[in-house]
Amino acid sequence: APQRKPAAKKRPPLSPVRAADAEAREKRQRRASNIKVLFTAVDVTDKERAMLSAFGGVQVKAPREWRDATHLVCPVPLKRTPKFLAAVSVVEHVVTLDWLRQSEQMARAVDAADYVPRDKKAERNWRFDLEETLARTRNGEKCLAGYALLLDHRARRDPKAGLPTDDELKAIAECAGAQWLLNPTKAGRRSTGPWPPRRGVVLLGDPKIAVDRFIRDQIAPAAIAAHVDKETLWSAILSKDLPWAAGGDASDDGAAAPP
Repeated sequence: APQRKPAAKKRPPLSPVRAADAEAREKRQRRASNIKVLFTAVDVTDKERAMLSAFGGVQVKAPREWRDATHLVCPVPLKRTPKFLAAVSVVEHVVTLDWLRQSEQMARAVDAADYVPRDKKAERNWRFDLEETLARTRNGEKCLAGYALLLDHRARRDPKAGLPTDDELKAIAECAGAQWLLNPTKAGRRSTGPWPPRRGVVLLGDPKIAVDRFIRDQIAPAAIAAHVDKETLWSAILSKDLPWAAGGDASDDGAAAPP
């Protein structure tokens, strides 16, 4: 008869100290795996990637992944990049590279509060307070919730418009809570959420030019809540304060369809 293999020896239970160490290590690993870092205006090399992996962080790259970021790493002075515009609506922390360096040294994500980039000139010019905006983001506030953001096709054709790419605009809109529409044709079918949107459509283009009647017809029964340029939209996203909702000059006044 074939010989039976001896039963594997059972490992003795860990001592209370070793068990506590193992539990603490597992908690650190779980926390690290939840750290997803987006870089903007930073030349990310193998050096930065090594610093990130030293404490278990993960780099976020593609626009479709921006919504998952927990930290945005950026330099001072601040730059209003597409990543920055998207990140302020989703991340818990905006930090400088010093946070990354210190986290590498400590082999854990250090407290981000000491590494918030402050650029009073940029914040004043863009009419927002970074720390206040982040506090509102952490409270779950989505400034464009209930809206759809539609890009006016004439703005995309304008070489002077300086708009982000379609994928970047989509990420900015969705991070801020809006539905994204690149094309108004059959908007109800193309939308990623209920149509018409509860609060209406924000049209990104040139508010000095009347809204194309084709756009109005295609988005019906939705109405245009605001016709804004990129400067107005960027400031609204950064500050989480919507000028059109407060009766400001970014409303659809004067943007009637041409006769």
